[in-house]
Amino acid sequence: MKVSKTRKVVKAAEKMKTKVLMKKIGQILVNNKWSLAMSIVMFTFYMQPPVFAAEVVEKFNFINTLIFGALKVLGGITAAKGVSELGTAWPNRDNAGIGQGVGMIVGGIIIFFVKEILNQVGITV
Repeated sequence: MKVSKTRKVVKAAEKMKTKVLMKKIGQILVNNKWSLAMSIVMFTFYMQPPVFAAEVVEKFNFINTLIFGALKVLGGITAAKGVSELGTAWPNRDNAGIGQGVGMIVGGIIIFFVKEILNQVGITV
């Protein structure tokens, strides 16, 4: 029985604090427009729903996977284009075309394996 009375007293005290606080805030808001703007900003940040770290990490992991998946596709396409360039330049003995084809193959392979390269260098992604 004593516990429930204590809870009632605590709740009543909290309500009184809230009423007094809201009254003071109201007085400040009436007196100063700048205070009104700042109070709106403060209440906006105060009323935000809680964000849990797991949700944020999950979203960043999804974006990370999406970006590196796109880089793998881009690297594969670049390497395939390089093979095509090399294949058309080789029979004609076109040195500039051969160099460009080899460069595109090497660049495509680097782009394809960029995540693994960054991990080997020590940059964790």
